[in-house]
Amino acid sequence: MKKSGITIKFNIQQEILKKSLRDGRKIRIIDVSRETGICTATLNRLLSTKTDNTWIKHIVLLCDYFNCTLNDLVTYEIKTKLEVK
Repeated sequence: MKKSGITIKFNIQQEILKKSLRDGRKIRIIDVSRETGICTATLNRLLSTKTDNTWIKHIVLLCDYFNCTLNDLVTYEIKTKLEVK
């Protein structure tokens, strides 16, 4: 029997690189933290792809900050694995 699992991957690092190019300056996690109000620990959890809880308000703040859509920021993947009994 197959069981589905959902993986949410955050593309924050790619968005940091894009914003750095657009702004002509290096963007660091501390810059994102200061300008969005999201603590660096939360941003680091999102960067490490450990998504135990998704804080929607933080996602919205990041989309606003990077001027991007949720699709730019988040990748939704469905993985299938065999259930062992």
